[in-house]
Amino acid sequence: MFKIAILVSCLFTAVNAMAAYPTQPCQAEAQVIAPIVRIEKSMTSCKAFVDAAQVRFFSSSIVCPLDLAEIAVEGVEVGLQNGHDCKLDVGADLNGVVVRRQTSGLLVLE
Repeated sequence: MFKIAILVSCLFTAVNAMAAYPTQPCQAEAQVIAPIVRIEKSMTSCKAFVDAAQVRFFSSSIVCPLDLAEIAVEGVEVGLQNGHDCKLDVGADLNGVVVRRQTSGLLVLE
């Protein structure tokens, strides 16, 4: 009887802990190294595109995966420098962790 009481107590503790800390939605991510084949630039953003066939390294998150096809099709925001120049250019490597922002849904190089 004592063992059942302890088991029920542990169960209630686990349920209360899960209710107190709800799970966060995952942020899809992957590590990638690939040459940039195309850039789309605007006054406020710069997107780099890669060719999936030219990727030298790709490792998607196990917990919250991001597919290589998504990166190749959608492009990745790489940011601006000097107010209006892309941080990266065609021929340079897209090298780092690419994440899908939960707020905007955009793919961003971190």
